[in-house]
Amino acid sequence: ICFLCDHNEILFSHEGGSDVGDVDVNVERLQIPIGGASSATDVVKDLLSKAPVHKRGNLSSLILSLYNFYKDLRFLNLAINPLDIAAKLDDSAVFLCTEAG
Repeated sequence: ICFLCDHNEILFSHEGGSDVGDVDVNVERLQIPIGGASSATDVVKDLLSKAPVHKRGNLSSLILSLYNFYKDLRFLNLAINPLDIAAKLDDSAVFLCTEAG
């Protein structure tokens, strides 16, 4: 999941792993406008068309939960693969969350 100027983008690889090769060719993408929301239907349609039908419900729920986690904690980037997790927080999140708390 990554932040771009006017939207967030969720990338999903059906190949899995940390070495998916050419990202532009090997991942599915879902763009969500800043301040917008996405639904399980959007996730299934845009990201999970190649996933087994019986796994799509659980996968879409997981992806939406991770996206909400990403938004709520003001991440700029969140990448998960079988070997590790990498994340980058927005520096202004400390100020915004301190003010709100």
